[in-house]
Amino acid sequence: MGYAVLLVMSVMKDLIGHRFDRLTVIGYAGKIRGCKYWDVVCDCGTKKMIAESALIYHKTRSCGCLRDEFFMKIRSEGVKKGDKRGPYNTKHHTGIYAYLNKP
Repeated sequence: MGYAVLLVMSVMKDLIGHRFDRLTVIGYAGKIRGCKYWDVVCDCGTKKMIAESALIYHKTRSCGCLRDEFFMKIRSEGVKKGDKRGPYNTKHHTGIYAYLNKP
């Protein structure tokens, strides 16, 4: 860990009110095994308890609704995991790679 990261972590003691992508911190949940956890609410209304490190390093962007929306979009366009015949797949790549690298 670099010095700048440690400095940021020591300065950000109170995260209440801060937004991290779709998550807004609403309160401190406590420490579990030495890791600080915060209560957050997602833009979709779901409440979760997320580790501070996951928030600061952007490991968690939503409650899971972002992933669900992404896969629903893929399904609606006809590209499924392992499908080599998707509408944009001319090089016969599979899965998400085919979706993300469409022309």
